[in-house]
Formats: sequence, structure tokens, C-alpha cells
Amino acid sequence: MSDVPEYLVSHGCAALLTRCHGDASWLPCRGDRVVIRSGRGLELGQVLGEAEINPKSISPGQLLRLASREDEALAAALSRRSQNLLDDVHRAVARDGLPLLPLDAELLLDGTRAIVHVLRWDACTLTPLLEELRAAHGIGVAFQDQSKPAEEGHGCSSCGSGGCGSCGDGGCSTGSCGSGDCSRGKFTSDELTAYFAALREQMHARHRVSLA
Repeated sequence: MSDVPEYLVSHGCAALLTRCHGDASWLPCRGDRVVIRSGRGLELGQVLGEAEINPKSISPGQLLRLASREDEALAAALSRRSQNLLDDVHRAVARDGLPLLPLDAELLLDGTRAIVHVLRWDACTLTPLLEELRAAHGIGVAFQDQSKPAEEGHGCSSCGSGGCGSCGDGGCSTGSCGSGDCSRGKFTSDELTAYFAALREQMHARHRVSLA
């Protein structure tokens, strides 16, 4: 077994955790900004400390290097691009009357993939919207439904090729958040639609709500 410790790294606008391993050539300190390869791809993150435990719920990754000025500048530029993407999602949701509340968007450090974080309270088909966004921005786009915990290895949380990530025809759209507890519980679908529409208007007024 390797004597090189593993580290917990926080990354992404939803403050995800990845258990990263590196090599003995350099060891990061708590608070260091680092570049990692997570299950989603190349990302900028912050070291929280050594991973003294190994819970299965925290996915593995790899420490690549300390973040450079160039990495930070690239991340800032990608953040501006992600805001443009989020604005387009807001406009499309309002235009098509989709039962979605867009929360935030992020581009991975290689600039080829984006993840849009949303809340969804009813079943809907997202394939046309995904195709529209991919064509407009020239990148792969996936939706992450924050009303449902991501399942390790499930397409909707990583690539947008299945379940709630791509088309709304499976996963959370037919499970608890689409046709189960929350849509048959205390609130009706119309009440939820009105509530999230009002919340979306508040977000527009504030320009952006970050999950970090």
C-alpha cells in the first residue's frame, strides 16, 4: 500500500468533495488551490486536508498540480462563459415554460464540458434544450438536478447522456422528484410552478445565485 496520503478536495459551484491521491514529489497543504482530475473531468479545487477515512460516498480523483496564475485566469474566464450559459438557460426556461429553476452553471477547466445545476419539480423532456445549448456554445452540456442526490456512475450526474441529465424521460423525472413524493405531497404542481417562477424572478433581479 502506498504511503502517500490522500486529500479531500472541495471543487465545483456545488462544493463537491473528491478524495484525491497524488505522488511523493509534492504534498499540498490545507487551503492550497490545486488542479485535480475528478470523476467529472479537469477541475480547480481547494484542499481541505488529509483524507483520514475512506467513505464510499466520496469519489476518488487525482491531484495533478498546484494551481498556477494561468489556471486561475482560465477559471475566471470560464466563469464568465458559464454566466452566459446560465443566462441562456434562464431565457429558454421562461420561453418554454419548463418546470425548472436554473441555479448555477460551471465549465470544467478544459473548457469542453459544462454542468448546469437546476431544481426540477415535474417531469419534462430536456433533450431539445440540451441540443440547443450545445449548438450555441460549442461544448457538451449536462444538467444536474439538485433535488435528487447524484448517483455514483449514473449518467445524469456526469455526462448528461441518461436519466435526469439529458432528456427527463427517466431518472428523477419518473422517480421521487417528478411523479412521487414532492409532486403528490403537500403542494400541488401549480403551486410549485408559481413558487419557483417567483423565485426565478428574484434570481433574475440578483443576476446570479451561487451554490458555493
